[in-house]
Amino acid sequence: MRTILKFRWLISIVVIIAVACTLIFAPNLSKLASDQGNIVPPKDTTSQQYNEKLKDVGADSKSISAVIQLNDKLDNSSKKDIKSYINKIEKIKGVKDTISPFENKDVEDKLVSKDKKSVMIPIETKDNRSKTLDAADDIKHLDNNFKGTYVTGNDVIFDDINKSVDDGLKTTEIVTFILILVILVVVFRSVVTPFIPLVLIGLSYAFSQGVLALLVKYADFPVSIYIQPFLVALLFGIGTDYCILLLNRYKEELGKDQSNFNAVYHTFKNGGRTILICAVTVLVGFAALFFVKFELFRSAVGIAVGVLCMMIVLFTLFPTLLVLLGDKAFWPSKQASSHKDSGIWGKFGQFTTTKPFLALVIVLIIMVPIIMFTPNNITYDNTNEISDDYDSIKAINIIKDKFSEGQAFPVQIAIKDDHKLTTNKGINDLEALAQSLEKVKGVDKVNTITRPTGEPIKQFKATYQLNEMQKKITSANQGLGQVNDGLGDMNSQVSPLTDSSKVQGLMQQGSQAPEQANQKVTQQAGQMSDGLKRSQNGISQVQDGQKKLQQRLKDMSKADSINKSGMYITDDMLKNKKVKDAIDQYSDGKGKVVLLNVELSDDPFSKKAMNTVDSIHHTVNNQVKDTAFKDSTVEYGGKSSENNDLQTTIDNDMTKAIVLITIFLFIVLLIFERSIIMPLYMITSILITYYASVGISNLIFDNVLGMGGLLLVVPFFSFVVLMALGVDYAIFLVNRFGEEVKGGKDINSALLTAMRKMGIVIMTACVILIGTVAALYTSGAMTLMEIATVVILGLIIYNIFMLPLFIPAVAKSFGKGNWWPFKSPFDKNNTHH
Repeated sequence: MRTILKFRWLISIVVIIAVACTLIFAPNLSKLASDQGNIVPPKDTTSQQYNEKLKDVGADSKSISAVIQLNDKLDNSSKKDIKSYINKIEKIKGVKDTISPFENKDVEDKLVSKDKKSVMIPIETKDNRSKTLDAADDIKHLDNNFKGTYVTGNDVIFDDINKSVDDGLKTTEIVTFILILVILVVVFRSVVTPFIPLVLIGLSYAFSQGVLALLVKYADFPVSIYIQPFLVALLFGIGTDYCILLLNRYKEELGKDQSNFNAVYHTFKNGGRTILICAVTVLVGFAALFFVKFELFRSAVGIAVGVLCMMIVLFTLFPTLLVLLGDKAFWPSKQASSHKDSGIWGKFGQFTTTKPFLALVIVLIIMVPIIMFTPNNITYDNTNEISDDYDSIKAINIIKDKFSEGQAFPVQIAIKDDHKLTTNKGINDLEALAQSLEKVKGVDKVNTITRPTGEPIKQFKATYQLNEMQKKITSANQGLGQVNDGLGDMNSQVSPLTDSSKVQGLMQQGSQAPEQANQKVTQQAGQMSDGLKRSQNGISQVQDGQKKLQQRLKDMSKADSINKSGMYITDDMLKNKKVKDAIDQYSDGKGKVVLLNVELSDDPFSKKAMNTVDSIHHTVNNQVKDTAFKDSTVEYGGKSSENNDLQTTIDNDMTKAIVLITIFLFIVLLIFERSIIMPLYMITSILITYYASVGISNLIFDNVLGMGGLLLVVPFFSFVVLMALGVDYAIFLVNRFGEEVKGGKDINSALLTAMRKMGIVIMTACVILIGTVAALYTSGAMTLMEIATVVILGLIIYNIFMLPLFIPAVAKSFGKGNWWPFKSPFDKNNTHH
């Protein structure tokens, strides 16, 4: 520290130049976060591999939907307007295809609401997020006479979330600045003091933004849309806390008989060590996230970068400022050298040092029921993220109200092979698979080549074909009847010739009128000949028909597909226009990829839907054996599948993060505190706080607000923030406790002094951190609001129960054992004496 103070001006200039350079040359972090910070599972998950498989065969497209609200029920006039609107959509750059609600009756039933006042138009766009958003924006601005038109889709919703967070960030920055300014003015009663932390942390924030932006652009550093609001809340919160601790320590040092230079030196030698330990724990806590898989979680490593930048600023510019200002840093306050002890924490200290067991019992009686009996629900519905004022959410709400959500957000299955799958065998097996999937609990309909609208094509059904054969047999029987009629006519012509008297009469007529007799005989002969020909033709046709029917029945009897799917499909059938259209819609890559859309009966964003996805996986794995797909790769797309992957990823990452952060913090605390016991109860206190605050937050957002629980990333980020920041306050208290013991005080006196001296500092720091975290309520993003709720509740619990009761009670109970297995300061004091 003496070296930094000695060369303070040179070092300060270098730091300021470094900050300026990052601001000048760094790209825009918000823009990078918007472009690269989409919330999707890791690339190796099935929902992301689904997209990759389609890209491999050139089927790289994205899906969005336009939702139309009509003033009156759909009629011929509004149908005409909608068709014209669809034509306009198809001309927009980036749009590949649309599905008209009026293609046929089945499609109309699906895309027109039951009350006939809402219409949904599925739109396929090019697989480029930027082009999709441009297309969506162009669709929004199309001229129309409808009551309302809204566009939605995953990319559109994410873009609206990003806009909301970006707009909220500006408000968050202003609110944070005002909150800190007001709190610091009240605490220090000074005009100058509040601006010292604000300037230093403001520079740190700008510095860290620039460094992060450079890392994202040039080092492929993970980023998310939440990183800037987090930086604002956490850097200003913990940064101001560190500044308060140092300023209070500086006040103490100014009251001693020493020069201003020495006061600054001792401030950073003693107080600086404490904030260095705190900063390292925060760094380690957030740096541990580098080892998780989910990019959104990994992006929080940016907080570690921010804290590192802040420490550079605080340990260089802050001492320079204090040397420059001296006691004027507290102007116009006349009590620069005074430092108030905390009366409340003094009373807490007296209670915990005299009745430590009772203090522990009180804490556990309150905390255990909260942890055990509060709900622990997670919702994956990202439509809760922002308000209903955004068009993408308005569209979703209409779909939820007027249509089947399962239809709008189906589970998509892609079966890919090196060989063509759109053969009669492949399509037969596809129908058998569709039938098995339709029986899965939670599945409403399955759409694929054999059932493009959810209902199987009737011409494919074996029962339909047998019925048609029956009709042909009936027709053949009618033909045979006609043959019998013809033979009967011939018989009536021939039978007179078998009667000798009639033949004799004819001969007499022939002798009397030979020409007439000859004509009559010739005529009868001609009729007989025609009759014979017709009979022969009829018999021939019936024989041909019978042969074809026999062959078809023979083929059908050998077809295993009938047993599997109840269908019999021939190559000729695949040439039918309707079938060809279905093949084009549900296959890609020249038939090497076949697709199924599985509509769920439950909310696609719900936990039930994710359980159904697991059942679908299991069913497909069992059904593809011994079929055309036995060697194919199968991937699953759609929102429910993506959420299922997110749940698995988050659960794994959460477990990994708890283990890693706990181990990393334990090692850091072990090194700095020279103890195994202290780190254990410090970390335990934060874990209890975390689970209690998550439980209460769940009660608020699930039972009270009816939002189905906390959003998917809230528990994870809340844990990391509370673990990394909460331990700071424990370090403030425990370090001062150790310092007092080293000064020769006994356990009771050391604890009481530490609590009295640090009470005001910790409470002030906590209020400031609560204030900066509360500023996230202005962000416009529900995820950040929920994280703020968990963290604020955690900080309140920690400062009411854990710091003044739990930690001192445990510390008192262990006594000299606090420093086990290392030598305690008592032993060192005795050795010294």
